Amino acid sequence: MLERLPEFYDELENDHSSSCTARLILHQLRWSEYIVDPQALSDKLIEPMVVYLKELMHETPELTVPILDALSNLTSHAESLEDVRETVLDRLESAEQSDLAVILRFLLQTVSPSTIDLVIYGIREKLDFQSLGHPTSSRQQQKSAPKTSSEALILESIKLGLQFHKYVCDSWTKSIAALETKDAHKVIDVLVLVILYSMPSTKKKAEQLIRKKIINGLITPRLLKEAIFNHADGLTGYWNAILSLAEVLVRSSQQNSILAPCASTLYMYAFKSCDAHYRQVTLGLTMIGNHRFAEIDAALDVLLKLAETDVDTMAVYDVFIKGILDYLDNLSLPQIRILFNIFSLLALTVRDSCLTRLKKNDVSMFAQSRNLRRVED
Repeated sequence: MLERLPEFYDELENDHSSSCTARLILHQLRWSEYIVDPQALSDKLIEPMVVYLKELMHETPELTVPILDALSNLTSHAESLEDVRETVLDRLESAEQSDLAVILRFLLQTVSPSTIDLVIYGIREKLDFQSLGHPTSSRQQQKSAPKTSSEALILESIKLGLQFHKYVCDSWTKSIAALETKDAHKVIDVLVLVILYSMPSTKKKAEQLIRKKIINGLITPRLLKEAIFNHADGLTGYWNAILSLAEVLVRSSQQNSILAPCASTLYMYAFKSCDAHYRQVTLGLTMIGNHRFAEIDAALDVLLKLAETDVDTMAVYDVFIKGILDYLDNLSLPQIRILFNIFSLLALTVRDSCLTRLKKNDVSMFAQSRNLRRVED
């Protein structure tokens, strides 16, 4: 009886009465006192629905997205959706940006262990993040409305897919680890690594993979800049992870200095792209305090580059920057010169900056105290 249900779909759609044949069939099942194999019955009920939705998608392409949304929840029938996945992958390049989140959720939640490698390869090849992204200025970030962008939804779909099946997460990690040349690495790889780093279960593995890729010259500051600066809308929920990663790389630069430029890039373009709250967090992480020598160099390098390239935004936080004066005893003479270079850029560029109110006497007192300490030493 259940196998004949598809024959009555048209009747079910047009006839809303209780005498509809399809309803009569299902009504008989409703009063069953005992079901020998509930799972088999459920599968049998869903199977004709899957067949009908697949036929409807081919007949009515404009309904593809809502149909895929429905099929994403039918994970127990993943094998019967193989042909749908192939069709969707072929259409991925030409799909509307607003539809990509649903398409990716379908691909990653209905995929099987035997086909996951092909699906990830298809997504990496056909999902062009370069065309999705655009540089975001500080002013745009401040004025933008607090809404979820389509790019954020795309990254959220990828994250859900990574969390939904462990083999999806493992396969995607292995596919990135297997990339052997700099040109083979894409923006989507950096974004997926950020997602993996944000997940507690994969954070350590992602950190090790990122560090290894940077040391081998496969992930470069230029690629990190493109991923962060051009895709800020999608990374709204990942600033904590990005800043945490930057802090880890700065600390690791004590052992390997090649990590420092990438850490500086993450700090710099996070500051340029994120909102006011995370800008303060960024400056807080770059404050020199009790940091080690290499960390202080990296922090001053970030502050100097920001003062040179985005002085107006930096000036808003000049009070925090002025607080570095409390830690001058921790700085070497070259580092102090860089610090006062930063102060000069801010003071000369922004008239109302509190740094313009640093009196000559303050500088003189500082110089005298430094000379006195040297004599005592």
